[in-house]
Amino acid sequence: MINILCRSLLLLLLHFGALQAEPGEYIGAEACRSCHESQFDVWKGSHHRFAMQPANAETVKGRFDDQTLEFHGVRSVMSVVDGRYEIETDTDKGRERVAVKYTFGSYPLQQYLIERDRGHLQALNLAWDDRPAAVGGQRWYHLRDELEEGSPFFWTRHLQNWNSGCAECHSTGLKTNYDGSRRSYETTFAAVNVSCEACHGSAKEHVATARAGKPSALVNSGPGLIWSYEDAASIASAKGTKDFSYLDMCGGCHSRRSVLGEIHPGRSFRQQFQISFLEEGLYFADGQIDDEVFVLGSFMQSRMYQEGVTCMDCHDAHSGAVKYSDNRLCGQCHNPAGYDIETHAGHTSVQAQCVDCHMPERTYMGVDNRRDHQFGIPDPHLADELGLPHACTGCHADKPPNWAMEQTKPRRNTYARLTASVRRHDPDAVSAAIDYIRDTANPVIRRATLLAGLPLTSDAASLSVATLRAPDPMLREAASRLLVFAPENIRYDTLSMMAGDPDKAVRLNVARAMAPLLSRLPLDQARPLLPLISELQASLRPDRVVDLTSLAALEVQLGRAGKGREIFRQALAMEPHYIPALLNLADLERHEDEAASRALLLKATELAPDSGAAMHSYGLALVRDKRLEEAVVYLARALEQADAIPRYAYVYAVALDNVGKTEKSLVALAKALEKWPNQSDLASLMTVYRRKIR
Repeated sequence: MINILCRSLLLLLLHFGALQAEPGEYIGAEACRSCHESQFDVWKGSHHRFAMQPANAETVKGRFDDQTLEFHGVRSVMSVVDGRYEIETDTDKGRERVAVKYTFGSYPLQQYLIERDRGHLQALNLAWDDRPAAVGGQRWYHLRDELEEGSPFFWTRHLQNWNSGCAECHSTGLKTNYDGSRRSYETTFAAVNVSCEACHGSAKEHVATARAGKPSALVNSGPGLIWSYEDAASIASAKGTKDFSYLDMCGGCHSRRSVLGEIHPGRSFRQQFQISFLEEGLYFADGQIDDEVFVLGSFMQSRMYQEGVTCMDCHDAHSGAVKYSDNRLCGQCHNPAGYDIETHAGHTSVQAQCVDCHMPERTYMGVDNRRDHQFGIPDPHLADELGLPHACTGCHADKPPNWAMEQTKPRRNTYARLTASVRRHDPDAVSAAIDYIRDTANPVIRRATLLAGLPLTSDAASLSVATLRAPDPMLREAASRLLVFAPENIRYDTLSMMAGDPDKAVRLNVARAMAPLLSRLPLDQARPLLPLISELQASLRPDRVVDLTSLAALEVQLGRAGKGREIFRQALAMEPHYIPALLNLADLERHEDEAASRALLLKATELAPDSGAAMHSYGLALVRDKRLEEAVVYLARALEQADAIPRYAYVYAVALDNVGKTEKSLVALAKALEKWPNQSDLASLMTVYRRKIR
């Protein structure tokens, strides 16, 4: 029997549920030690404990004995000077010797934080590989291909800032105390690392009442389910009530998400965060992890999540380590007699572990292997069809491409094929996607992702309107996302009724949808929406360039173009290479100064030659300037980029026809229809140009 109560919860608190913790005074991990020494001792060796530490002889793992790293022509020298750990390297101010203030992480790599002007802590792009030398570790290496000072990922730039990005998940009781007028921080934290109170909330009252013999409740996960095998069952069955409060404790940091306001332990995940859907660039079409997504979105796709399995069924709550490093981990719920056998796996336990097939690894930050948590079944046939990775070739890299397909049978994967079709903007996929979305047996995050990604057909709009009343907030969020693109009258009629939705992400989507309409609505209709606009403004952080850009766009939508222009410029002062801010500012300037707008767009193409949006926008500016031959060049480049969309192909084809290259236009349209089949506007344009040639 597997008893989930054995989660190493606080000894005096077997079950207090997920409480709504309010910010309080933090007292530190040592105060917990006297009563909870076993948990404290386990935590001492955890990644949480070493998430961040002052740089000293005990915490620094990298070699600072005048080690040298040469990368892209930049020479960095690591040394110890008067007990300080220093690095001589290129900065935004030229060549400098900078002091390491904090270590960041511990294994398999360790980064280093440097304090710069106005309280900014910056994460160096170079890191120490702490893996054993036998597997390539014990060396300095660079985390990114870019090193030049102009790169937005250069270590002194905004995207490497600790205060606005990493801090909230690496420290406890964080307050950034950002001053926008000075672009300065006076950041404080209760504990430098992820300490007890990062998960359990302020323990001040708990300690005081415990000393009086009546300990008050802390934030904890509930008792969850008890799993056991009945008779000779192949899979363990559960007794008890599903408990998802662990999401509120773990999910905020172990997910790809945006922050919706101040973070407090124990508060509902949905009221603090907006999880990223399974979007292209983050996940492959079958739901496998692509970019760094930090587990939760992957796990929410799994059958285990749906059945009530939690993080603590596999991981120790205080060490974070898995309970077993072999197939005993899976054998807790999957009877080894039926699963840990060669007839099931095609391998013996010596040859491969369950996780090798069902949780394949993907490497991030150069050396950090992370496992996929959707617990999928490898399908080389689907991978070949859709261009996906699969676990077989991860281990059998020496085998030819068709080898894995010969060893396996194809599986039915409706979601993967639907997702691939929706990503190609295939209108023929809408009907089947709607069927999938309506099926409540499918994972909610997959249904929501598909719904948010549908083209706004009449059927999709009808489904979205109906889904606004769905009990699951993620589905309501997806519906509100799609209806943002509806015509104004439909948008108001459908979304204004959601102004009082209990889910914050839904309300913020409603605010985004209503903002462009607000100035044109009668006062009695506009007044109830004003609190939503205020809530949206309050959710946007002034120390994040992406939030500043969103805030500027909101000001423009509200009819305050001058304020929007000012905030766009603030965003670009923070990060000059942030392309969305450049493109938005250029679009705003176009109404007053076309030449200034065009100059901004040209700058965007120079800063981001891989941005289809930048190339397309500048191409359109050249069209407006009647420089058609030049425009065609940039419109063609837009189509070559990873972020290209069917609209770019349409505009490019029209431009080619306008310069007398109709036959070349037909070639471009044919190529576009191969990439995005069933695009009626592209097909119609092709028909028109074929007739024109005839």
